[in-house]
Amino acid sequence: MKHLLALILLGAVVGVPGLRADETKQIQSRIDAMAAVGGGRVSLPAGDHLIGSLLLKSGVELHLEKGARLLGSRNPDDYALDLSGHGYSTNIIKRWSRAMIRVIGAKNVAITGEQGSEICGRNCFDASGEEGFRGPHAITVFNSTNLLLRGYSVRDAGNYGFFARGCAKITAQNVEVRGGHDGFDFFFCEDVRVENCRIFSGDDCVAGFGNRRLTVRGCEVNSACSYFRLGGEDVLIEDCHGTAPAENPHRWSLSPEEKRMEMTPPASGRRTTLSVFTFFTSKRVEEASRKIVFRNCRFTGIERLIHYNLSGNERWQQGRGLADVTFERVSVEGLSVPLVAYGVAESPLRLAVDACRLSFREPVRELIRGAHMGELDFSDVVVEGVEGPILLNWKGAAPQLNLRNATGVRPQVRPATEKFVCRTI
Repeated sequence: MKHLLALILLGAVVGVPGLRADETKQIQSRIDAMAAVGGGRVSLPAGDHLIGSLLLKSGVELHLEKGARLLGSRNPDDYALDLSGHGYSTNIIKRWSRAMIRVIGAKNVAITGEQGSEICGRNCFDASGEEGFRGPHAITVFNSTNLLLRGYSVRDAGNYGFFARGCAKITAQNVEVRGGHDGFDFFFCEDVRVENCRIFSGDDCVAGFGNRRLTVRGCEVNSACSYFRLGGEDVLIEDCHGTAPAENPHRWSLSPEEKRMEMTPPASGRRTTLSVFTFFTSKRVEEASRKIVFRNCRFTGIERLIHYNLSGNERWQQGRGLADVTFERVSVEGLSVPLVAYGVAESPLRLAVDACRLSFREPVRELIRGAHMGELDFSDVVVEGVEGPILLNWKGAAPQLNLRNATGVRPQVRPATEKFVCRTI
C-alpha cells in the first residue's frame, strides 16, 4: 500500500501519460477574460502549473512570477486545441504545430518571466510526431505582430523552444533555452531581434528562412547541431560566442527507450557541434539570401565554419542560393572540416572574411570546398592548419581573389578531379 501511494503521488507530480493538465482551463479562462476587456497582464504565482495547450490572445501578457513553472503534460493529446471553424489554415492546426503556448493572428502579445520562472515541456514524447518521437513545441506563433519574449527559461521542450511563421516585430530578450530541439525558429518573419539570450539547445540554436531584418546579438550559444541555420536578407549575428561540445544531446541520437524518458541520461547521445553557420532555404523561398553578416563573434571546438551545400543532397538546401556572407572580427578555433560553399550559377557567392582568425585542430587539404563562387575577399586574416589552396573548385569559373594581409592562405584555386561528397547536416 505504501508503494502504491508513492506511485500515485509521483504520477500527480510528473504527469504520467493520460493525466489531464488540471490548470489549463483555469488559466485559459483568465486569458480570455483579459482579452475581452482589451488586454492586460495574467500573472502566475510561484509553484508548478500543469497545462496542456494555452491560446494567448491580442493585448495579453502572460507573466510568470519568481519561481513559477509551467509544466507541460506528458500526454501529447493534451495539446490538441480545437481550432476548426475559426478560419485557420491546415498548416496551423496540424499536429506538428501543437505547443504549450500558441499565438495565432494576434498583436501586442507578451510572454515574460521573473528570476527562476520556467516553461518546461518535459520532453513530451509523441509516437505520432515528427521523426516518431518529437512532441509539442514550447511556443508557436503564426501571422502575428508585435510580440515580446523576456526573462523566462524554456527547458526540455518536446520540439522547438519557439517557432514563428509569417510574423513581424518580434523581440526576445534575456530568454534561456535548455535541451529540447531548436531554440528559436523564424520562417518568413520580419524585424526580429534575439538579444542577450542563452541558448543551450539539443539541435540548432537559431534557425529559419525567408526572413528579413533578423538580428541575433549578445547571445551565448551551445548546440548539438548548428549554432545558426539561416537564410534570408539583412541577417546580423553580432557579439555572440559559443563553445563545444553541447551540454544537451541531439535527441535523435538517443535510444528509443531514452526518447520516451522525461529526463536524458547524462552520458547519452551525440553532443558534437557541427557548424557555426549552416545555410537554410527551400523551394518556397523566391529570392536568393543576401547580406548575412557575422560580426565580433568567437567560437571554439566547432567542426565547420560554413556549411553551404546546394549540390542536391540536402533536403533543406534546395532552391535559391546565397549571394553573400561576411565574417568580420570572428575567431573560430578547433575546426576539423574545410568550409563548404557549393552554390548555384544564378547567384555566385561572395565570401568576405575581414580581421578573422580560423584555426584547424588537424591539417586539412584546402580551406574551401566549393562551386560557383564569384568572389573571395580576405583582409587581415590568419588561417592555421591549411596545407593546400584556398579553394578546391568543382563547378563554375575561378572566383576573383582579393587577398590583403592574409596569413596561412595560399592564393590558389585548384580544379577538383574527384566527385563532390559532403555529409549532410
